[in-house]
Amino acid sequence: MLALSGMVSISGYSQDNLEMSNEKVTTKLSYEEIHDLEYESLIDEDTAALGLLIKIHLRKASLEKNNIEKARAFYYKTTLEKTSPALVYADSIIKITKQSTHPNYPAIGYALKGHLHYESGNFQVALTNYLKAYNLALTKNNVDQQREFGLAIAAIRNLYGQHYAAIELYNKYLKLLKNEDNFETTHYDDYTLLIFNLSLTHLRLQSIDSARFYANQGIKLTSTLRDESNFQDFILLDAQINYYDGAYNKARDTLLKYSDSLDGTSRAIKLYYLGKIEDRLNNKNISIKYFKEIDSIVTETGDPFSEVKDVYHELILNSIDQDDKHAQIEYIGKLITYDSLYSTKQENVINAAMTSYDIPYLKHQKREVEAQLENKKTIITGVGLLAGLSGFTGIFFFVRSIRIQRKLKVLLEEGMVRKK
Repeated sequence: MLALSGMVSISGYSQDNLEMSNEKVTTKLSYEEIHDLEYESLIDEDTAALGLLIKIHLRKASLEKNNIEKARAFYYKTTLEKTSPALVYADSIIKITKQSTHPNYPAIGYALKGHLHYESGNFQVALTNYLKAYNLALTKNNVDQQREFGLAIAAIRNLYGQHYAAIELYNKYLKLLKNEDNFETTHYDDYTLLIFNLSLTHLRLQSIDSARFYANQGIKLTSTLRDESNFQDFILLDAQINYYDGAYNKARDTLLKYSDSLDGTSRAIKLYYLGKIEDRLNNKNISIKYFKEIDSIVTETGDPFSEVKDVYHELILNSIDQDDKHAQIEYIGKLITYDSLYSTKQENVINAAMTSYDIPYLKHQKREVEAQLENKKTIITGVGLLAGLSGFTGIFFFVRSIRIQRKLKVLLEEGMVRKK
């Protein structure tokens, strides 16, 4: 990577370079060059280089009082921080761009908060921020952001049982994506996310063939491009499909191979399938072992998922078989607590999505249709006026033609009389 003004080498820099005065380097690079270098450092996971570049970026933006560039620097800053400090930077992005006319801001700040809360399992708070970001994108007619944030909203709705609403959005955006040239590679991230979510949603709707169709597309594409992370996600999803298809041993082998790399709710969901598989194979003790591990995860995270009711039903039945009254009381209490918590979250998600997404979207569609009708009326009125004018002109020339013919006839007759 280029030296900053011929003095600072980003790759292979020394500690002295890291401590170099900002005044010395701040204006030596254009914003475009800084963006490129920041992106390269992020991809290469070179946090030291990225940290130096962010300092340069912020210094330059502050000197030039460029709030949009400050916001972009803060965005990169969040990649170096844990959730709490990153949320502070996201709030800073919103604050300094609140009055901006830029089509991407402050929506990006709200979306960033959505991402951070989603990764932390705070899906309700994530939804609130995605909805704010989406409505800003709608106001500023930013179609790309509408698609991106709409998909995030659909993912959360999908988590809380609104599968048909989610699948409608996924199909809509997939259709738009397929209109682009080489969409599988040029829009790789969007495309893989879409087909993953489509497969998962079809699985939740028990449409096994459709779920497998999209999962196989994802496996093939990610394998070809050697994308290990997304490949693993599709393989684990395929294992869940195999469970519902009755291929228990195949599903178990895949889940055992990859589950150790997961944590939190993602791990709990995969353990649920391992527990159900062992139950179907009459390995009751192993099944209960998995369900108890799920109980530990849910107790720690406080983040119940849709199958948690089934988990506690199995644990309650096992405690009855074992005549363990204390465990029975504990699991009944947890079943009531977590089922109620999940139901409340589900209701809140449905209400928030309807109030802040469905209704504004329908109003937006209504305004567009009304505008189209108004344009149509204007065109029809214009055509009518032209037609009326044409008719009037036609009548004028028709009457004029008759008058001319009469005059010609009179003149001809007068000429004949004179000749005689």
